[in-house]
Amino acid sequence: MAGAGLTHGVWLERVPDLVKECADVWELRLGEPYVAGAAGYTVRADLPDGTPAVLKLIYPHREAEHEAEALRIWGGDGAVRLLDYDGPIPCQGNGSARGNRSINVFSTK
Repeated sequence: MAGAGLTHGVWLERVPDLVKECADVWELRLGEPYVAGAAGYTVRADLPDGTPAVLKLIYPHREAEHEAEALRIWGGDGAVRLLDYDGPIPCQGNGSARGNRSINVFSTK
């Protein structure tokens, strides 16, 4: 899934840059991160209008391949409400920070 050059360790090294990029793109005010998970990074955030949200970066892996699309379809019914996401996780890639990621912004309301 993640491409030959993108190990979990390499991905973790890129997380700070990805978080900054996402905060800039979505104009998020970032808060405290949640406890680190095995395959992702989540941080509390506020949208530009003050709405509480969560930014989630996902290490590219097969189990997360359709997560954002499923959450979009569910629309917050029985799951978190997906506000936006940065494309699907590519099945192949060169391991670049830009090309191999899945980033979701969830509502906390």
